Amino acid sequence: MINKEELQRLAEACPVEPLRLVEYAGNQMYLRNTAGIVLEVYRNRSFPQYAAINEAHARLVEATTPAVVLALLAEVKALSDLAEVVAKKLRSAQICNPLVVDVLLDEAREALADHLPKGWPNQIRQQ
Repeated sequence: MINKEELQRLAEACPVEPLRLVEYAGNQMYLRNTAGIVLEVYRNRSFPQYAAINEAHARLVEATTPAVVLALLAEVKALSDLAEVVAKKLRSAQICNPLVVDVLLDEAREALADHLPKGWPNQIRQQ
C-alpha cells in the first residue's frame, strides 16, 4: 500500500525548484538545483551494466518533481472519490432495480475510460 500522506508531506516539504540532471566530464552525473548537488549518479566504467540502470533511476528522480507527485496524488484521490460514488450508486441500484446497473456501469466506464486498461469495459460485460 502506498503511504499517500507521507508522499504528500515529502512533496510539500521540497522546494518548488525541481532537480535537474547535469553531466560533467562525460561520465559523472549529478542531480542538482541552484543550491548545489543533491545526488551523485555513479556511472562506473568498470560496471557498464549498472551505469544505464543508475542513469535511468536518476532520470526518473529528475522527472518526479514535487508538483508531479502532488498532481498524481490529487488524481488518485479524485478517482477514489469517483469510485466510491459509483459503488454507492451500484449498491443502491442493485437493491432497487437491477436493470439500472447497466446504465450506471456505462456511466462509470465513460468517466473512467482514460484510467482503465484497454478492453476493460468489454471485459466487464462478458463476466
